[in-house]
Amino acid sequence: MKQGLIICQDYWHSREIVEAGLEFLKGHDWDLTILTAMEHVDLSAFNFADYQAIFVCKSDRNSYEDEGCWLSDEVATRFATYVEAGGCLMVMHAGSVAPKSSERFKTLVGCAFDMHPPQSPVKYFPVGDAAIIDGIAEFTEQDEHYKIDIYAEDIKIFLSSTSEYFDEVAGYYRNVGNGKVIVLTPGHNLPVWLNPEYQKLILNALKFGGAA
Repeated sequence: MKQGLIICQDYWHSREIVEAGLEFLKGHDWDLTILTAMEHVDLSAFNFADYQAIFVCKSDRNSYEDEGCWLSDEVATRFATYVEAGGCLMVMHAGSVAPKSSERFKTLVGCAFDMHPPQSPVKYFPVGDAAIIDGIAEFTEQDEHYKIDIYAEDIKIFLSSTSEYFDEVAGYYRNVGNGKVIVLTPGHNLPVWLNPEYQKLILNALKFGGAA
């Protein structure tokens, strides 16, 4: 059984959507640990090396109720150490907001959320030739179309997006040490997570990241 650690839920993004959206992984031999109210969590008690993948799906806000920050430089450094040692860090949707609060995490992830226009249909489509997009077809869902600022020069783009507002990178990976950081910006609404093409892409990403 593969182990996954999910960090999710903030003021704008519910645990329920992320949990329901990644539930399908349990059918692929994943055991998922979910952390939400970070004001009550001591991350030092978790050995990141025990997890084949870590999913960051929240901004740097403890919880819906608590506006405090959880992503300290110490935590960001632990993420970096985990990836460098061969871990797979999945930064998904709201997770791209977290680097705005931590320069250390921004350096690791390579981007940070900029803005999104009103929700609209967003078309997501694979680009490039990396194995991560094998068998993936384009799909369209009602979503928050994230615009991101990219800081890293070594990103490998595998997913692009377009809406009535703009075109934007929607998925890329970085090789960091022996591991990978994988960024996916789709996912404000549950139907995005439940889209079969997106689920296949998540599975591909985990395999590509060495986690499956």
